[in-house]
Amino acid sequence: MSSKEQLLRNIEELSANIERQKIFLLQLEASRSDARRALNALCSPIARLPVETLSHIFTLCMPFSKDELESLEPDPLSVPLLLLHICHLWRDIALFTPAFWASIHFKRPQF
Repeated sequence: MSSKEQLLRNIEELSANIERQKIFLLQLEASRSDARRALNALCSPIARLPVETLSHIFTLCMPFSKDELESLEPDPLSVPLLLLHICHLWRDIALFTPAFWASIHFKRPQF
């Protein structure tokens, strides 16, 4: 066997090892993320609230008068959209809360 063939086989083996290590690293990062999420849930009292309670709290933050709804524009800092950026849990809860959708108002362009 020539040294060229040996080098090619060595490169293939190294490439395969690198790919296995990349997959292992991704798995470790996912495990670390899960552990951080679990730690946050243990340390944060609000993370222990039932989903229904958080959803109700979110609805209490929404504008409900007609004037408030008409003046609400899709501003990233407005309460409905702001809730989407807190964490994954809050985003999911907000998106599955009907009052969230009812509170977003888009103004029609004036022509």
